Amino acid sequence: MAFVELEVAGSTEVYAYPGILPRARELCDRVRLGTHVALRYSRPGDPEIWSVAIEGQPFIDTQEAESWRRLNGWTGIALGVLFLIGGVMTWRRYGFYQNF
Repeated sequence: MAFVELEVAGSTEVYAYPGILPRARELCDRVRLGTHVALRYSRPGDPEIWSVAIEGQPFIDTQEAESWRRLNGWTGIALGVLFLIGGVMTWRRYGFYQNF
């Protein structure tokens, strides 16, 4: 699941709950039309969700959201380094002008 879109009645703003945050499927199952959802987001215009409460019960808090975003960033860096090392090793083995 890439993200969950939350729309607020009477507003044109769409709040995306990204798939990098935990329990996106559970959020879909728990939120229905008319459910009271409290959101904390980063900025208007292109909001980024940092905490969610459903019917007054915390679903995800800012610390949990920050740790998942940080983990996602480190995972991206690790994958980038692995691909870079793989590319350098391939370059050294076969060279630029060699056929694979």
